[in-house]
Amino acid sequence: MRRPPKYNPGFLDDGEIDELFCARHRELDILVNTLEKNRGEINQHIVIIGPRGGGKTMLLRRLAAKIRGTPGLEAAWHPIVFMEENYEILSLSDFWKESLYYANSTTATTGRRLEQLKREVPVSSEAKNATYEALKKPPGGARNPYSEDIARARLLEFAEKRGKRLLLICENMNDLFSVLSEQDCWKLRNILQTEKRIMLIGSATARFDQIDHHKKAFYDFFKILNLEHLTTKECAELWFSVSGKRIHEQQAEALRILTGGLPRLVSILAWFGKGLSFLELMRDLEELIDDHTDNFKGTLEALPPRERKVFISLARLWANSPVGLIAVEAGMGQPETSAILNRLIKRGIVEEYEEEGQQRPIKRGKTYQLTERLFNIFYLMRRGGAEAFLVYDVVNFLIQVFGTDAKDALLELCDRAAQVRSERERRNEQTHISEIETKNRIDTLRTELEENRKKLGPEHPDILLNMSELAGYLYDQGRYEEAEKLLRETLEFRRNTLKPENHLVLNSLRNLFSLHCRNKTESALSELQELIKHPVYVREAIMSLTHSCIELAFASPDIARTVAEAIEGSLSKDLLYPLYAGIRLYLGDKMRLPREVRETAKIIREKIKEQKHD
Repeated sequence: MRRPPKYNPGFLDDGEIDELFCARHRELDILVNTLEKNRGEINQHIVIIGPRGGGKTMLLRRLAAKIRGTPGLEAAWHPIVFMEENYEILSLSDFWKESLYYANSTTATTGRRLEQLKREVPVSSEAKNATYEALKKPPGGARNPYSEDIARARLLEFAEKRGKRLLLICENMNDLFSVLSEQDCWKLRNILQTEKRIMLIGSATARFDQIDHHKKAFYDFFKILNLEHLTTKECAELWFSVSGKRIHEQQAEALRILTGGLPRLVSILAWFGKGLSFLELMRDLEELIDDHTDNFKGTLEALPPRERKVFISLARLWANSPVGLIAVEAGMGQPETSAILNRLIKRGIVEEYEEEGQQRPIKRGKTYQLTERLFNIFYLMRRGGAEAFLVYDVVNFLIQVFGTDAKDALLELCDRAAQVRSERERRNEQTHISEIETKNRIDTLRTELEENRKKLGPEHPDILLNMSELAGYLYDQGRYEEAEKLLRETLEFRRNTLKPENHLVLNSLRNLFSLHCRNKTESALSELQELIKHPVYVREAIMSLTHSCIELAFASPDIARTVAEAIEGSLSKDLLYPLYAGIRLYLGDKMRLPREVRETAKIIREKIKEQKHD
């Protein structure tokens, strides 16, 4: 399969579009159902609203391909697909001329030129010489008042010849309507209301005046179809479609958070990581950013200087931010900053969100953030300093908590005793060991432990291994006091023979911490405070610590608050920032967070709520 175009899905043929299209089936069904209902005297016209990279172009191209590939639709409709940027259109006359140009470019036989229309379609004497090229230079010059009517008549004759209705597919409708005069807009509305042979489906990156202002021509005229960000399942399907590899649900969740659920970014990541595992891709984030530097820089350089200043100020803030804070960061007045933000929204590179991440239509309480999340990460990583380190820490958190299977992570992060315990858990799941068999195994392990103590001595490393495995079985049986005694013996031995920061000592402390999270919260809090003094260790044990802290936070709001405060005041705060934020959200605190952190924190908040103690 060829590499999916990042910005020009129009380069794909219908078969390639069908192969890659996997994330907007609900929206496609809505469009097709609308086409099927538009059989009367009045058509329902549609505008699709979605951010840059949200899949608008792919959806519209897939609709055109589906029409051409479905007999019932193909017999009734002829899709006319405009290019994404309609630079040649400045008037309604231009609009009909471009419609005529693309009418023949989107027939089943590609590559044919519009000059062939003159030979293919019988025309009236009035429009006999009104080919596309002729209409560009009408008699009397460009202001010929009849050129618009002739072009439209020529287009309708094209429809009559084929016995079909015309579906005009026009992107960036906000830009199109901004260059048309008010008179042209009202005239177009009248034609669309009365001419059953023409239906218009457009797209825009955000809502715009012509559809929102009650005095404008297209107010309350179009059906609005909003494109939501991809779900976790849709991210996984798109990843498989592009890379040919399956990822599990947790990895797809990390992908959704990192990309904001934008199809373009998911596709870029999937193709870039086609030959890599998911973990290798996440760990090669720097290479990915470097690979797309030209695109990021091109977007920045295309902005006027003051718009660029506001844009990078928002990127530097990272979290969704109110206009007042952005104005301070940019060193501009609030009114000017607000006006610039509105222009950036229309460009589709900034979006308006409230703190919890839901679009909010009212002015008061608005916050803003960059639409493309990789762009934000690119800027912070290029800028360097503390902000870049926080980006690395958040990505590392995503990798460990969502990007790998829990059992694999245990094998990576724990010592040999934990490995044995993980293997024992895997055996239990695979062979469904009964409770009686488990008790028998405990008796066997006790016997082995006593024999090894006599044979090898009480401080031999294999003794610690026996103790850890036995403690795991006792824990699973709910015999916490017996398990605690064994874990304490292991910890004390390692403390007496190794340095406090040694990973084996900290592993033993973490095992005891995990046990106490369930039945001795005060001891667990003390052990947590000791563990988070060691950020080097925490960086590698994030997943295990996160799961234990989630269980501990469920004990009571006061305990949860203490956990959050301990993390906040520790050297490991940045490493555990999404966990800290999730506990704060669980407690009902208001926080202004980067989307990546916010989405992760919401998941952690829900995990705390779901905890059930035996």
